[in-house]
Amino acid sequence: PIPRERLADLFWEDMLESQGRTNLSWVLRRISSRLPDCLQADRHTVQFHCSDNYWLDVHAFEELEARGDLTSLAEAAALYRGEFLEGLALEGCAEFELWLAGERERWRQRVAGVLWELATRHSGRGEYEAGLRHARELLALEP
Repeated sequence: PIPRERLADLFWEDMLESQGRTNLSWVLRRISSRLPDCLQADRHTVQFHCSDNYWLDVHAFEELEARGDLTSLAEAAALYRGEFLEGLALEGCAEFELWLAGERERWRQRVAGVLWELATRHSGRGEYEAGLRHARELLALEP
C-alpha cells in the first residue's frame, strides 16, 4: 500500500496537498472505471489488487525468480523486454522521475542477476550454448 499523500506529492508536487489529493481521486476513479477491481483504495492508501483478472510482468518475474529452477529463471529473463516503464516520463515531476530511475536500476539489476545465474548454472552443467546465450544477454544489458 502507498499512502495517498505520497502519490499526490509524487505526481502533483507543485500543487497544494488538497488539490493533489483531489486530482489523485479523479485519476483513481478513471482507472477503476476502465480496469474494475484492479485497485484497492481507502481514505489513506492505494495498492494494486492482484487477481486472476490482471497480470503484471513484475509480479510474474518475482514469482519465477523465487522458484529458482532453470526453467523458471529462463521464463523470468524472457519477461524483460526493456527498462521498467520504458518511454514513460512525467516532466515537472522531479520526485517521480527520481523514483522511476531507482526502479529502473533495481529491475535492471534483478534481471542481470537472473542472467548471471542462468549463464553460470548452464555452464556448470556443460550446457555451453545456453550459458553463452545468457552471457551475451547479460553483456547486452550490462556492457
